[in-house]
Amino acid sequence: MILRWSQEAININAGEMSISQTIDHKGEQYNTRMAIQYSKVGEKSLEERAYEIADRMISSGSGDCDLREELKKAILAGYNLHSEDFDDD
Repeated sequence: MILRWSQEAININAGEMSISQTIDHKGEQYNTRMAIQYSKVGEKSLEERAYEIADRMISSGSGDCDLREELKKAILAGYNLHSEDFDDD
């Protein structure tokens, strides 16, 4: 399915495509989310683009964007929300 959804995201020029749903698993409710992001090989990587956006947000302050909203998107897109569970320090 990821191949099909990735191709569709590229076809419609969507930088990101995400799917969210609530499912029942063994009698308990879970919220699930899956996101597809892509970049063209040979062009700027997602990491390079992320640094550019972060630098722009920092330099412009919150006037041009909702910094809290952008940080929420960043966390949902790539930050391990449970990293503290595995932190040995």
